[in-house]
Amino acid sequence: MPDCVKCGAYTKYKKGLCSSCYAKKKGGGNVYVVESTRQNDTKQLYTGITRADPSVRFKQHEKSIGGNKTWVGRGTAVKFIGSRWSDNPETAEKTVKKYTAEQKLSFAANSKKTKKKNQF
Repeated sequence: MPDCVKCGAYTKYKKGLCSSCYAKKKGGGNVYVVESTRQNDTKQLYTGITRADPSVRFKQHEKSIGGNKTWVGRGTAVKFIGSRWSDNPETAEKTVKKYTAEQKLSFAANSKKTKKKNQF
């Protein structure tokens, strides 16, 4: 029987990894907040995650304005508020989405620089 080269567990591949050692870890990312101005001039906050640089993701949001296919794209303008690094961005995003509007603004305004020292 072949054994995993990393942990020694059973694997069907000679000189290979078992399924648990082969599973890729996603890694960390940024939780960001943007403000979308809607067609009736109201402003709504959007929280999202990205593993790329937040400025790249923000440019994608800007390009989607007027497209009506995405939540941000339905607006007339978008403004980047801030982002923060997290080792587990999915959980951090869920937490931030539960915040009130004031808490989201505070979270984003206090963390505009995405460095690991501002970790969530």
